Amino acid sequence: MKDLLSLFEIAPVNRPILESAQELVFADFEDAVLHDAGRHAGADAIVTRDAQGCARAALPIHAPKVLLKILQAPT
Repeated sequence: MKDLLSLFEIAPVNRPILESAQELVFADFEDAVLHDAGRHAGADAIVTRDAQGCARAALPIHAPKVLLKILQAPT
């Protein structure tokens, strides 16, 4: 967890996020919250094991294994 926290910001989930997530057309409310929290925080992408749940996302979606490849790629 320490390594993850050193690499990433934590997107806050508050009342405005929950209210705006209700307006999204996602099959699962939790996926809508994840998406909207990331979008409002300025995230570059969403990392999830449930790509289908975020099929309507405006942000790129990465599986955890794909994120690892991205992070390990030479710069």
